[in-house]
Amino acid sequence: MRKPEAMSDSVRGLAPGSTVDLLHQERGQAAREVHGAQVWCPHGVPPLLQTADYARCVLRSHALPQDMVEQLVDVRMMRVSQVAAQRHIPARYEAVLTRTGYEHPPAGATNQIMAQQWAQLADLGALAHVRLRVLPAAEHHRGAGGLGGFSLYPDGSACTTGPEGPRPPLEGALVARERFAHLWQLSPPYPG
Repeated sequence: MRKPEAMSDSVRGLAPGSTVDLLHQERGQAAREVHGAQVWCPHGVPPLLQTADYARCVLRSHALPQDMVEQLVDVRMMRVSQVAAQRHIPARYEAVLTRTGYEHPPAGATNQIMAQQWAQLADLGALAHVRLRVLPAAEHHRGAGGLGGFSLYPDGSACTTGPEGPRPPLEGALVARERFAHLWQLSPPYPG
């Protein structure tokens, strides 16, 4: 198993101390998403909408041990099935992605992996409780106002996030909610 010091900066920020913390954070985010989420993911597909193969590519690019990659993929697939199964629960999932994330796949993602990922996004986006938007590349920096990825929850809480997973809690959830509303207005629906 690799030491945390050998991992990339983004993973070190996700898992202070150990990769077990990373798995715990991923499970915690999954539990919070049961009631819905608003997600801004400027550099890829958010974890709750990823295919297994796409998730593996993202996680492998962060030098995680293979057993940890597989455990995290299992949690992500639970998250995806949670989103797909929420038909009778008043949960709403809204996500804004970017053309940048769409056009620059993670390392190791083949055309087939990306085709499956975009097909899954279209399938999930067709569900009544899931709404997806894709921010045009020209609007990315202006619309984001310097904020990286984040997830907002119906209970008022928030955390920073990206395709690789959850990060420490987000300060300024109110600012993030206002920014999400702005990004939503700038983005056409997906699939469009």
